[in-house]
Amino acid sequence: MINLHDCERILSRTWNFFKRQVTLTSPKENGTMCKDCGCGELTESTTHMQFFVRGYTSENAAVVEQALLGLPGVLYVHIHTHDGETTVDYNPAKTKLTEIARMFETHGLVAEF
Repeated sequence: MINLHDCERILSRTWNFFKRQVTLTSPKENGTMCKDCGCGELTESTTHMQFFVRGYTSENAAVVEQALLGLPGVLYVHIHTHDGETTVDYNPAKTKLTEIARMFETHGLVAEF
């Protein structure tokens, strides 16, 4: 089993293999970009992760989504409560994968990266 630190290292080394084109509305258009630090700015360094999380309910999914969006560098979160599929777009220079994983653990959920 790969731990989260190893996973983060592997992803950073093999970024070109995992890179996907994501069509998102510009955060500037949505007004969600932080005016102080520009953390909502889409860049080529944005990482697109899709994984599964066990334990979602309608209530805790909404709480987790807001908590993740509160992390610096997290630009987009989409959660399917029925099957646990979770999508997170984030800037790994501002938020580490371990911080995202810790957010699930804090809410009693199990993320399968």
